[in-house]
Amino acid sequence: MLNTKLFSLFITWFISTVLIVAATPSKAAAQAAPEIENISAIADNSAEIAEILLAQTLQEKLDAFFSSGKYTYCDAKILGNYWGQSVVDAKVLMGQKILAGERSLAYLEQYMVDAQVQALSDPEPSACFFYEKGYTYDDAVALAEFWFKESPWEAKIQAEKNFILGKDEVVENALRLARR
Repeated sequence: MLNTKLFSLFITWFISTVLIVAATPSKAAAQAAPEIENISAIADNSAEIAEILLAQTLQEKLDAFFSSGKYTYCDAKILGNYWGQSVVDAKVLMGQKILAGERSLAYLEQYMVDAQVQALSDPEPSACFFYEKGYTYDDAVALAEFWFKESPWEAKIQAEKNFILGKDEVVENALRLARR
């Protein structure tokens, strides 16, 4: 598993080292190009440059997550719990896998299945809350009647299991039919 802080430190060190080495002229280069006077200013800004490059990379990963159209906040929450990371870190990793291509996407799909199985093993799943999807107590009552559940609480839990599996349409369809 990728430790984001360790990765950030490595990238910062790596880019700083490359910029410093590239910005330090050899004797021959110094004699051939005496007009280069501000080399130390470039090296002094290397940490700032590394931070900007890293931020762009993180933003690209987040953009890939959001623009994929396939994954939701709930998916990121489930994978974050599975990976032991925050929702934002999960979105970044998911975006990284999306950008990496077909093979990495296949791994992401399997991680998603494993994370869903883990989330479903909890008797009261907390990955995709009913209220986070905009549903109300009245919706839980209608679902309980439609699904023949003993209580709105049981219907809420059933709906959350559907959300974990990415089956929001099952809940929406049941509510539509329950309100006829």
